[in-house]
Amino acid sequence: MSLKFSCDMMLHDVVRWLRFLGYDTEYSRYKRRDKNRIYLTSNEKLNDVFLLKHETLSERIMTLEKEFRIIENAKPFTRCSVCNVLLGIATETDIDNLPPFVKRNFDSFKKCPECGRIYWKGSHYEKMIEFLKNLFPDLLNL
Repeated sequence: MSLKFSCDMMLHDVVRWLRFLGYDTEYSRYKRRDKNRIYLTSNEKLNDVFLLKHETLSERIMTLEKEFRIIENAKPFTRCSVCNVLLGIATETDIDNLPPFVKRNFDSFKKCPECGRIYWKGSHYEKMIEFLKNLFPDLLNL
Protein backbone atom coordinates (compact mmCIF):
# COMPACT_ATOMS: atom_id res chain seq x y z
CA MET A 1 0.00 0.00 0.00
CA SER A 2 1.91 3.01 -1.20
CA LEU A 3 -0.70 5.75 -0.89
CA LYS A 4 -0.05 8.20 1.91
CA PHE A 5 -2.37 11.03 2.84
CA SER A 6 -2.24 14.25 4.79
CA CYS A 7 -5.52 15.87 5.88
CA ASP A 8 -6.24 19.29 7.25
CA MET A 9 -8.09 19.92 10.49
CA MET A 10 -11.49 20.03 8.77
CA LEU A 11 -11.31 16.33 7.84
CA HIS A 12 -10.86 14.65 11.23
CA ASP A 13 -13.47 12.00 10.39
CA VAL A 14 -11.72 11.16 7.11
CA VAL A 15 -8.38 10.82 8.93
CA ARG A 16 -9.73 8.19 11.30
CA TRP A 17 -11.36 6.20 8.50
CA LEU A 18 -8.28 6.27 6.30
CA ARG A 19 -6.28 4.99 9.28
CA PHE A 20 -8.92 2.30 9.96
CA LEU A 21 -8.46 1.23 6.36
CA GLY A 22 -4.69 0.96 6.90
CA TYR A 23 -3.49 4.14 5.20
CA ASP A 24 -0.64 6.23 6.58
CA THR A 25 -2.53 9.48 7.17
CA GLU A 26 -1.20 12.65 8.81
CA TYR A 27 -3.55 15.08 10.48
CA SER A 28 -2.39 18.66 10.74
CA ARG A 29 -2.96 22.25 9.82
CA TYR A 30 -2.06 23.30 6.31
CA LYS A 31 1.71 23.21 6.09
CA ARG A 32 4.48 22.71 3.60
CA ARG A 33 3.46 19.43 2.10
CA ASP A 34 5.41 16.24 1.79
CA LYS A 35 5.53 15.46 -1.93
CA ASN A 36 5.00 11.76 -1.11
CA ARG A 37 1.56 12.45 0.36
CA ILE A 38 -1.78 13.38 -1.14
CA TYR A 39 -3.07 16.44 0.70
CA LEU A 40 -6.84 16.29 1.32
CA THR A 41 -8.86 19.33 2.29
CA SER A 42 -12.33 20.83 2.09
CA ASN A 43 -10.88 24.33 1.87
CA GLU A 44 -11.60 25.62 -1.63
CA LYS A 45 -9.04 28.41 -1.28
CA LEU A 46 -6.02 26.11 -1.31
CA ASN A 47 -4.12 25.08 -4.42
CA ASP A 48 -2.29 21.87 -5.29
CA VAL A 49 -4.57 19.73 -3.10
CA PHE A 50 -7.29 17.13 -3.53
CA LEU A 51 -10.54 18.90 -2.65
CA LEU A 52 -13.25 16.97 -0.79
CA LYS A 53 -16.31 19.18 -1.18
CA HIS A 54 -18.88 16.75 0.17
CA GLU A 55 -20.56 17.26 3.52
CA THR A 56 -21.04 13.69 4.70
CA LEU A 57 -18.44 11.12 5.63
CA SER A 58 -20.10 8.60 3.29
CA GLU A 59 -19.76 10.93 0.31
CA ARG A 60 -16.15 11.70 1.18
CA ILE A 61 -15.20 8.03 1.48
CA MET A 62 -16.97 7.22 -1.80
CA THR A 63 -15.11 10.07 -3.54
CA LEU A 64 -11.78 8.78 -2.22
CA GLU A 65 -12.59 5.27 -3.43
CA LYS A 66 -13.48 6.53 -6.88
CA GLU A 67 -10.31 8.62 -7.16
CA PHE A 68 -7.74 6.49 -5.27
CA ARG A 69 -9.30 3.00 -4.94
CA ILE A 70 -8.94 3.12 -1.15
CA ILE A 71 -11.32 0.22 -0.47
CA GLU A 72 -9.97 -2.34 -2.87
CA ASN A 73 -6.40 -1.56 -1.75
CA ALA A 74 -7.18 -1.34 1.98
CA LYS A 75 -5.47 -3.24 4.78
CA PRO A 76 -8.08 -2.61 7.47
CA PHE A 77 -7.34 -2.36 11.15
CA THR A 78 -3.56 -2.38 10.84
CA ARG A 79 -2.95 1.21 12.10
CA CYS A 80 -3.75 3.04 15.30
CA SER A 81 -6.62 5.43 14.63
CA VAL A 82 -5.08 7.92 17.07
CA CYS A 83 -1.30 7.72 16.44
CA ASN A 84 -1.19 6.46 12.83
CA VAL A 85 1.38 3.83 13.88
CA LEU A 86 1.25 0.22 12.64
CA LEU A 87 -0.32 -2.06 15.24
CA GLY A 88 1.41 -5.04 16.79
CA ILE A 89 0.08 -8.15 18.50
CA ALA A 90 -0.98 -7.55 22.10
CA THR A 91 0.49 -9.79 24.80
CA GLU A 92 -1.32 -11.32 27.78
CA THR A 93 0.15 -8.57 29.95
CA ASP A 94 -1.18 -5.92 27.55
CA ILE A 95 -4.76 -7.14 27.94
CA ASP A 96 -4.69 -7.62 31.73
CA ASN A 97 -6.61 -4.38 32.36
CA LEU A 98 -9.36 -5.01 29.81
CA PRO A 99 -12.83 -5.80 31.15
CA PRO A 100 -13.38 -9.51 31.90
CA PHE A 101 -16.17 -9.69 29.31
CA VAL A 102 -13.79 -8.57 26.56
CA LYS A 103 -11.07 -11.04 27.56
CA ARG A 104 -13.63 -13.85 27.74
CA ASN A 105 -15.30 -13.18 24.40
CA PHE A 106 -12.43 -12.13 22.16
CA ASP A 107 -9.16 -13.88 21.46
CA SER A 108 -7.35 -11.55 19.08
CA PHE A 109 -5.97 -8.23 20.28
CA LYS A 110 -3.70 -5.65 18.71
CA LYS A 111 -1.75 -2.92 20.45
CA CYS A 112 -0.39 0.43 19.37
CA PRO A 113 3.30 0.55 20.29
CA GLU A 114 3.10 4.35 20.52
CA CYS A 115 0.08 5.08 22.76
CA GLY A 116 -0.65 1.59 24.14
CA ARG A 117 -4.25 1.57 22.90
CA ILE A 118 -5.67 -1.97 22.59
CA TYR A 119 -7.89 -2.99 19.67
CA TRP A 120 -10.21 -5.98 19.22
CA LYS A 121 -13.08 -6.91 16.91
CA GLY A 122 -15.97 -5.91 19.15
CA SER A 123 -19.24 -4.12 18.44
CA HIS A 124 -17.47 -0.96 17.26
CA TYR A 125 -15.62 -3.03 14.67
CA GLU A 126 -18.88 -4.64 13.52
CA LYS A 127 -20.52 -1.22 13.08
CA MET A 128 -17.57 0.00 11.01
CA ILE A 129 -17.70 -3.06 8.76
CA GLU A 130 -21.45 -2.59 8.32
CA PHE A 131 -20.92 1.08 7.37
CA LEU A 132 -18.33 0.12 4.73
CA LYS A 133 -20.38 -2.80 3.36
CA ASN A 134 -23.36 -0.49 2.92
CA LEU A 135 -21.22 1.89 0.87
CA PHE A 136 -19.30 -0.73 -1.11
CA PRO A 137 -21.21 -4.04 -1.16
CA ASP A 138 -19.36 -5.34 -4.23
CA LEU A 139 -15.84 -4.33 -3.19
CA LEU A 140 -15.58 -5.29 0.43
CA ASN A 141 -14.39 -8.71 1.55
CA LEU A 142 -13.89 -8.16 5.26
